[in-house]
Amino acid sequence: MVDKATTAYAANTALANEFSNESCATRGMNAQAGESGTYSYADGRWYSNEKREVANSDLAVRSAMLAAEAGDPEAMIDLGRWYSMLGRSVASYCDRALDYFLGAAQKGLAIGYLLAGKVYEFCGNNEWAARCYMEAAEHGVDTGKAALDQILLAHPMLRLKLA
Repeated sequence: MVDKATTAYAANTALANEFSNESCATRGMNAQAGESGTYSYADGRWYSNEKREVANSDLAVRSAMLAAEAGDPEAMIDLGRWYSMLGRSVASYCDRALDYFLGAAQKGLAIGYLLAGKVYEFCGNNEWAARCYMEAAEHGVDTGKAALDQILLAHPMLRLKLA
């Protein structure tokens, strides 16, 4: 039997791979001499800008947080993906993931709406998941329409709430 956490992990990983590492590279500040300060998160690991796995993930997280606090939407996406992976075991991390995804979307990175929708759907809040998918579709995210259609097919009463 597949549990919700495994399903969400697989969905998030698929979306992370769809949203390429190139566009997710965060622009953090140098946190330590010898480190580039540019990191991305994919497949459950932090990577440097040279696409090497980072041994010191704390450094990568701090760098991404600095970039996110400075308003970098791509860093927000990376942190949201990281927190959503952690959210499989700690529910409060899902809230942080949502904050980062929606923050990125408000900064103009529409994939944030789609990723927020996936987190809402994982948490069982199908209405807000559908609203996020609708926003993603309206902002030109191709898979947003497909995700919206899929959730409306599974929960037809949502059409009344969204009207």
